[in-house]
Amino acid sequence: MRRGTAKKFSFSSMVFLLLAAIFNLISYTFDQIIVQDEDHIRNLSRNLQIDRNNLNNLNSSINFLQDLAYDIDYETNKLLTSIAFNAKAYATFNNEKLFEGSLILDLDNLDKDRLSKLYKQKLVENIEQTNLRIENLYRVFKSNFSAGLSYDLIKDTEIFKVIENQEISKIPNNLKKDYFKQGADRYLYYTEIYNYIAKFKDVGSDLEDLGLNLQKNFSNNYVDYFTSLEKFSSDQNNTNYYILLSIFSQILGLTFLLFLFRNLIYENI
Repeated sequence: MRRGTAKKFSFSSMVFLLLAAIFNLISYTFDQIIVQDEDHIRNLSRNLQIDRNNLNNLNSSINFLQDLAYDIDYETNKLLTSIAFNAKAYATFNNEKLFEGSLILDLDNLDKDRLSKLYKQKLVENIEQTNLRIENLYRVFKSNFSAGLSYDLIKDTEIFKVIENQEISKIPNNLKKDYFKQGADRYLYYTEIYNYIAKFKDVGSDLEDLGLNLQKNFSNNYVDYFTSLEKFSSDQNNTNYYILLSIFSQILGLTFLLFLFRNLIYENI
């Protein structure tokens, strides 16, 4: 029984086989590059999200500090004005010459006892409002600066430690009581109360400076964020090009395989 003689590949079949192998190898190479790039892009995306969160955190902190500084400045100005007027009125209706000539009133036609009690109550309220606002500052500051980038940036500053340790002096209760004692040097006590409020007012300026320092850090982080964003976009575009080249190489590899099969059929191999 005769055996069929094996036919050899023609030159064209060898070329088609070689080209199909080369383009499939190129496609595989691009696939590996794409896998590595996707890991890199995922890391970039994760870092971008962290940077975005940090920017949002900084921006919120800056706005918070600016608003808080404005509120403290506005409220302490009101308190200083109010306590000055109420002290003058209280002294006037008690026939004291503490602020003689500061209020021009027809005292004979006024209920001085009732008005004295009224302005005494207003002075007490001014003192209590000051202490309450200091307590509120401690609470809102702690709730807004307990963690995050802003916390890390300001935790070592002097004003942060002062607020964190609740070192802003409130007006003592004994000063409030001593102020209204009979024969007390009210101007001396008034000056002390005024100074307590003035020192609290200075906290607003410190918080404003703190916000400006965070603003500088925000600007630097903003530039770094957009630099990273451009890098992310560039790498993403490169990955898309690699995907297109991989698909194109696969198509060419399949095309040369088809040419190879067709050639083998024509050659009856």
